Amino acid sequence: MAPSKIVECGGQCTTNPRTGGVLATIDQDGFTIEPLDPSAACTPTSVAAHMLYETVDPFRMREPAGTLVVTDATYTALDDRRVRVEGSRFEPAGQHTIKLEGAPVTGYETMSFTAIRDPHILAQIEEWVALLHEVLAGRVRQTLGLGPSEYAVDIRPYGYNAVLGDIDPAAGPPREVGVMMLVNAPDQATATAIARSRTR
Repeated sequence: MAPSKIVECGGQCTTNPRTGGVLATIDQDGFTIEPLDPSAACTPTSVAAHMLYETVDPFRMREPAGTLVVTDATYTALDDRRVRVEGSRFEPAGQHTIKLEGAPVTGYETMSFTAIRDPHILAQIEEWVALLHEVLAGRVRQTLGLGPSEYAVDIRPYGYNAVLGDIDPAAGPPREVGVMMLVNAPDQATATAIARSRTR
């Protein structure tokens, strides 16, 4: 494993990732890694497992200049805090490559938040969300002249069915639910107008 890969993430290769950075001592044959915090430790497992972090393949990691290969790497505990890594190698690429990531503008968003404590609504929250979609679509069509394909609305009830889903042993509706409505439209004014139309 290349020391740059492991040092860059600091305490991720230690028994306590929250304790901070690590110190790598590099030589011709490999490197030794140890945590800076005396309460943490590097172990062969914690160091080797770092190749599972942010990589597709636990034995090969592609970089712009080539590939880091750890198939033959060894991880040896020098004591209860330090690990010696040897046997990793770097295979230079025939051509440098860089991965570029980007995203186009897909619209503008407005968020609206509210909370529900009405037991009648909470007893049928799914039907209420469906009705809100229907009513909102009608109001947007009537007031703004927009069809469903010209904008997007996502209504998310928080505090309802969020963790256990259908296997929740609790019976009855929740006491309260927070609702976020997220509207996406081609421009900010339209997104805001759609979000406001639910209250008209």
